[in-house]
Amino acid sequence: MNSPRCPRCLKSMPAERKSAGFAMCVSCSPQIALKGANIYGHKTAGAVEIMHPDTYRNYKRVSSRKAKGTHGPSFQRGTTAVYR
Repeated sequence: MNSPRCPRCLKSMPAERKSAGFAMCVSCSPQIALKGANIYGHKTAGAVEIMHPDTYRNYKRVSSRKAKGTHGPSFQRGTTAVYR
């Protein structure tokens, strides 16, 4: 029986990999660097959720907390008055 070949590099690849549904060998398959974010469902004991880089970028965009009042950039710039 012939072993399956990778369509990109034409090297033989394990039959188990082909039967698992993979089309390419390990060295030719695309590698995506996944990202993780700390998710706090309620109060404590957060979990790390692994996600695709595009999903992570969108998550950071919609979940960023903007500081208001004296707790953020306006306080650091000195736009608030301190009375003694």
